[in-house]
Amino acid sequence: MNFLSHYSLDPNPPHDLFTVGVAIPDILSVAGRHLRLPWHALRKWKNDPLSPTPQDWIVSGLLRHEQADKWFHQSEFFDSERKLILPFLQQIIPQNPNTRYFFITHIAVELWLDRVLLMENATIAHQFYQRLQLYSGEDIKDWLATITGKEYSPFSPTFDRFIQHTYLYRYAENDGFLEAFHRTLRRVGLNDLEGVSPNKFIDVFQPYQEGLVHRFHQWKNEITLQDE
Repeated sequence: MNFLSHYSLDPNPPHDLFTVGVAIPDILSVAGRHLRLPWHALRKWKNDPLSPTPQDWIVSGLLRHEQADKWFHQSEFFDSERKLILPFLQQIIPQNPNTRYFFITHIAVELWLDRVLLMENATIAHQFYQRLQLYSGEDIKDWLATITGKEYSPFSPTFDRFIQHTYLYRYAENDGFLEAFHRTLRRVGLNDLEGVSPNKFIDVFQPYQEGLVHRFHQWKNEITLQDE
């Protein structure tokens, strides 16, 4: 799952730092593919239920992120969406020995979910950014160091740029979405979208996009019941 689909599971969080915690893993992946969180240790974290600290809220959000990813990636919904999107990707990205459709379908479904959620309700990005903008990357980096005993120096400037540029809003624009898709592929060493125009890209995927947000909300309702 990506930023907005994660946030959509908890749009009314118990604390703004919970939302920060939910967002941290994806921001860390932007800061550096080598940056890893000690999930085993995080699962053993003991919160103070009477007087939660900033670190407590962040860990709660981190663990929610892990839980949601597990539900999502193991779901029939995700498996079905990857199969649905594959023929559209094959129209844009011709198959060759180096084409990693298994990986690209994973990225495509997650990015497309953020796009349709934003197009359905533009305020979701505003609310998400509003919660994150209450904190600085430096403060969050220091809290992470306290939690993990590790230094995540690249996180601070990456977080600050993320909330300054607010690029998620551009997912609703054809050229902005293609740029984000291409940027994500390049980050993992893929350049399969070179030369593809934004309008052609969106036109090809329009049949896939229709109904996606409805299918996602159906899945959300299922896991909400599971979470109760």
